[in-house]
Amino acid sequence: MAKATNLIDMNSENNNDVVDFEINLSQLRKKRIRIYISDEESRILELNTSDVNIVSRLDSTTPKLEKLAERAQEMQKLTEEGIDVEEHAENFSKFAEVLTDIDNQMRELVDYVFQSNVSEICASDGSMFDPLDGKLRYEIIIQSLTPLYQDNFTEEEKRVANAVNKHMDKYVGNDN
Repeated sequence: MAKATNLIDMNSENNNDVVDFEINLSQLRKKRIRIYISDEESRILELNTSDVNIVSRLDSTTPKLEKLAERAQEMQKLTEEGIDVEEHAENFSKFAEVLTDIDNQMRELVDYVFQSNVSEICASDGSMFDPLDGKLRYEIIIQSLTPLYQDNFTEEEKRVANAVNKHMDKYVGNDN
């Protein structure tokens, strides 16, 4: 197997040969976040906060999440009317099935956005649309986790700017 030492070597190789060179893409910015479930229990969530595709995933799923949340709230309002479980057992079973379906869809979308098992870690004890402090659980999760990505993007921008400046100083002759 040919070992490429520069672009000229790579271009002059026979097209049937494999050019061997290394690109290390393992430096992803994974963060481990402790999620407190209760005073006694916490779980660790691992996220790749260097994933810029979260922006497009979040943009495409937000309307779907909002629609599911609206459906869930409509269903929950029906329970406020006081369903007699024994009298309406069949309807109650269908009602529970619909709520479970909505929650499962919401879990899939949130996991898709973060490319991780966020719903399992953050909502194993309830529903993604549980109301907590005036917000739905899925909203709290998204609003809490997305700033980690922004922080990472800002940090990476600074690293790139510093690397470029350091490289350019060789040519400019910065005398600081």
